[in-house]
Amino acid sequence: QEFDVRAKCVINATGPFTDSLRQMDKQEISNICQPSAGVHIVIPGYYRLRKRSAIEWFSTSDGRVIFFLPWENMTIAGTTDTPTNVTAHPIPGEDDINFILREVRNYLSPDVEGGKWTTYRSMAEETLDAAIKSHSLSAEPCRTVGLMLEGAKGWTPTLYIRLVQDYGLEKEVAQHLASTYGAKAFDVAKMAKVTGQRWPIVGKRLVSEFPYIEAEVKLSLRQGTFWFGVLRVSETMSSLSRFCTQSRSTPAPPST
Repeated sequence: QEFDVRAKCVINATGPFTDSLRQMDKQEISNICQPSAGVHIVIPGYYRLRKRSAIEWFSTSDGRVIFFLPWENMTIAGTTDTPTNVTAHPIPGEDDINFILREVRNYLSPDVEGGKWTTYRSMAEETLDAAIKSHSLSAEPCRTVGLMLEGAKGWTPTLYIRLVQDYGLEKEVAQHLASTYGAKAFDVAKMAKVTGQRWPIVGKRLVSEFPYIEAEVKLSLRQGTFWFGVLRVSETMSSLSRFCTQSRSTPAPPST
């Protein structure tokens, strides 16, 4: 079924598919984007920065940069910037993987200070400002500067301690929930099943090596039933917790 939608301005926010969408309107227009592949690899957590939540950039042998980012008891290293064709399911090339492996050997335990991971909010603000100016639209000042994300209100660096004390979660699981869900971690803890063991009291892990628990799957299914209803189990698990990135095996689905 087709619908006619009228608007003074349409923002094309389709990322690497920007040109393909533009050319659906006018096939003869030239491309304005150059897609590139940025490959990251996940290495064991003992290749870890000294500051748990920091990200730092270093120079590579060919003048590019590479970073280390501690993540879920693992370490992410990257990235590359190689011209590529747009695809819905990009696959990292062996050359890019080997390049990162060669470069990270020089920087396995550096001293680091903080960094910035993404600028999605400021990019959205600049895009809307440009649309408002270009089409003389009326709008109030931006409201997202300083806006707290879901779970930010009530979060503290020691919130995980309450999860351990009040619910009987393992420390590692509690830290994962607190850093992932913020104050909403209590919602996950309330849904956690009793383990039947002396300790931890609640919080059945999906895989013993990682701190993801069954309650996270249950919460995500409840909050996004329609979206997850069209996915295979393996896709759901990957979307929830990046198991396919951290582990070569997909965990068995929980009984939720």
